[in-house]
Amino acid sequence: MASDNPKKAELRQHRENADALEKAGDWVNAVGEREKAYALAPRQGTRMQLVDALSHAGETERSYRLLLEALADGPVGARPIRRGFHQAVELGDRDALPMFAERLAALLADPDEQRPKKPRMSIWHALVWLGEIDIALGHMDAPAPVAAAAGDTPSPRAVVVDPGFAPDTGQGHNFNNNLFYLHRFATLGLPGVFYGATDAGAPPQALGFDFRPALTTRMYTGEIPFDDLQWHRNVNRYFEVELDRQIPADDRLFVFHTMRNTTILGMANWMLRRHADDGSSLIVGIVDSNLGAHPSRAGIVRAIYAETFAALKQLGKVDLLIYCETQSQIDTLRELGGDTFDIRLFPYVAAGLALEHATPRAAASDGPLRLGYLGATREERGADLIPALVHETRKAFGDRIGWTVQLDPGGLARLAERPVDEAIAMLRDDPGVELIDGKVSTENYFAMLDRMDIVVLPYRQRYEVSGSGVFVEALSLGKVLVVPRRGWMADFARRYGNEPATFDDASPDAVLAAVREAIDRHADLSQRALAAADSWNAAQGSAAEIGRWLQDRVAGSG
Repeated sequence: MASDNPKKAELRQHRENADALEKAGDWVNAVGEREKAYALAPRQGTRMQLVDALSHAGETERSYRLLLEALADGPVGARPIRRGFHQAVELGDRDALPMFAERLAALLADPDEQRPKKPRMSIWHALVWLGEIDIALGHMDAPAPVAAAAGDTPSPRAVVVDPGFAPDTGQGHNFNNNLFYLHRFATLGLPGVFYGATDAGAPPQALGFDFRPALTTRMYTGEIPFDDLQWHRNVNRYFEVELDRQIPADDRLFVFHTMRNTTILGMANWMLRRHADDGSSLIVGIVDSNLGAHPSRAGIVRAIYAETFAALKQLGKVDLLIYCETQSQIDTLRELGGDTFDIRLFPYVAAGLALEHATPRAAASDGPLRLGYLGATREERGADLIPALVHETRKAFGDRIGWTVQLDPGGLARLAERPVDEAIAMLRDDPGVELIDGKVSTENYFAMLDRMDIVVLPYRQRYEVSGSGVFVEALSLGKVLVVPRRGWMADFARRYGNEPATFDDASPDAVLAAVREAIDRHADLSQRALAAADSWNAAQGSAAEIGRWLQDRVAGSG
């Protein structure tokens, strides 16, 4: 016995050393201590401590391989299983995913097992790819299915489903789409129920939303580890199952206004199964940046929409209104089976909110011209160009101009792949620049847009074919526009008499030249922009058309 004491003392020392290093965040050296402890005591407990240390130290592959050994030898805890599932996705070990799904299912079946505060999306992606919809719902902590009754909101009512709706934010174009429908319902005296994301907070009470947090994930498609047709079909099936669980069977008026390739097939199949011949009415708004704008995903997206239209064609007595934001997207949809449907061109249905919150200014105004850039800080929106653009124009035009700029410094640094502290400080220190860091409320957004004379949209990539709320709002308010020559925006503006300043490519020099043109020719361009706003606001009838469509259905329901 005595001979074992030195070994036990050495083991205890390595463990204590590792504990101290981990507490200090020194995971690299902690790994060394855990390795020595495991060599002295190759048991499951010391092995799992080494697995944890390796993971924290960034040695993902070693951590994962050691975990697989542990799983083969005996039981392990919940956190390593979830981490191993994530690591299998990261390392591309697809053969191991069914085993991890089975173990995760066992964890979810244990009512005493503690759930993580934030489920890993990589695990959700993998479960959907495997077709394990029930396990995926459990992993995302899906709410219990609704009762059979329609609930406390009387029929007839409108059911709005938007996987991206987070009403607690009170801002953004996606939020405004829901606000638009809320206003239309109020005008008609029509009760409306809004189904959105479970991770959303409660909406501001003053707005009057009847909000049901029912949908467990927003199902946008950025970079995903299973970007194949199987995953996209299954994620639509996931959405279909969520609708089955949450939407009462006796509703008849539905609005799915922000549909993408990850949701639209699930919606169509759900309608076909549940409401094909019951006289239901359905609005489908397609707002999909993947539609014709993502080359690597084009075949997948086209297949999903072709299957969607095949399902929609089988609907019997359903009244159907479909709309899309750009003509090029409508042309694509017609190629994929939408040719038998009257797909309406509604560039941005909530654009009228800009007129409710703001008043376009006259062509002539006192003071410096105000240029502006609003919205999310993203590469396709040209956010990386803005600091230099502001600096160069302020240097060239001085106090003749001012800027209102919305930028997220962290997001800008990620785009630039370098520190941007100096550029942000330069904007903050310039008295002619109003810098907004982060998100703003709807009211503040419209107030800022209203103050602008020139709206700069240095957009690229998907914006050649996908819609832009800022563009349509600026057109509605009679702003001088700076937009790309390619794509739909410049031609659309000219259709109503607005003559934008354009650039051939979103390079610093090209965009700067277009902005300089907008400043130099502002008097002339502003007159055209204000006249175009009158033409556009009189001609565009999306709000009125949707209102009439809803009114007819409400009247028809008795």
